[in-house]
Amino acid sequence: MPKSKKRERDGADKTVIREVRRSKRRRRSVRSIMFTGIAVMIAILVIASFVVTALPAPTPSNTNTGDDWTDISTTVGAQVGNHWHAPVSVEICDTQIMLPKSDGDVHSHGDGSIHIHPTVSATTGSNANLGSFFDSLGMIVKYDKIQPPGDKLYTNGTQCPDGEAGDVQVLVNNEDITDTFTNYVLNDGDRVIVFFK
Repeated sequence: MPKSKKRERDGADKTVIREVRRSKRRRRSVRSIMFTGIAVMIAILVIASFVVTALPAPTPSNTNTGDDWTDISTTVGAQVGNHWHAPVSVEICDTQIMLPKSDGDVHSHGDGSIHIHPTVSATTGSNANLGSFFDSLGMIVKYDKIQPPGDKLYTNGTQCPDGEAGDVQVLVNNEDITDTFTNYVLNDGDRVIVFFK
């Protein structure tokens, strides 16, 4: 075979080899870009999941807009399997009342907390409310009267020992909900204060 034909063939072979190498590089480049893109998407999803779980849960807020009262409870309430706690304080005429132990799915251990842990669906959600707690104690608490277990009945206007007339007031997270407290759906960490003074 003449040298010129051999050179042509060798040149053609080299051209084919170069093209094959370029094609492989392009495929590697496309794979690299795809791998990088997938890795970036996974990283974004992981970061987003951490951000979402770090956001605080919704809390009740007062939506009283004047004459029309809307219940301030905006969450679903405790469900079967939840075990929530809400500190509670009851004070009558500047005297702290120790609440006794009680039974039920919304109850007291006599430790200054409302224990909210429904065991059946009938006591979940809106049924896990502040009224249920006071019922579990056998305690009368209304917007205009209060009677701790074994104590006398205090009605709005009754005088305390200091001579001042008292009124019932119920606060949850420092918001006055005296007029609607019995239906207030308790949330984990709510701070409940009931006083007559």
